[in-house]
Amino acid sequence: MEKSTFIFFVLLSLIVGASIGYYFGYDHGFERTFRTPGDEVIVSGEIAIFTGKIQDYVIENIGQPIEGFNADIYLLAFPGLMEVDFNLVETSEGIYKYSDNELIFMRREVEFITSAEEMILDKGHKTLFENVRDRLDNDLSVDEIITNLITP
Repeated sequence: MEKSTFIFFVLLSLIVGASIGYYFGYDHGFERTFRTPGDEVIVSGEIAIFTGKIQDYVIENIGQPIEGFNADIYLLAFPGLMEVDFNLVETSEGIYKYSDNELIFMRREVEFITSAEEMILDKGHKTLFENVRDRLDNDLSVDEIITNLITP
């Protein structure tokens, strides 16, 4: 095989690979998207940024949670978070509900119970973001929201 033919196929492979990665990795508008099994694309834009930043903060300041990110780890890391912020936040095996000034985890019927039952799903992070934004101020940027959560 000639050197020029080889270079052509390498470049073609890179272009095809990049195109496939772009197609499956990004939504229209160049926003990062997340998928959960059986769900539609549910998180993009500032919600994805919020999720990434709060998870990075937890990892840097507390460590990587083995069973995923849950209400307990977030409440430990962010003094400005309140239990009410987790109302109706979905997890891998249930949902958090805030009732009578108490946060309760309600497990749904699942075939297998795991130690990661309270791991917050992407759509749960969406609800968390919306709850926090509603409580603080709808006009705040993601960075301003996170600053409020770190130093209330």
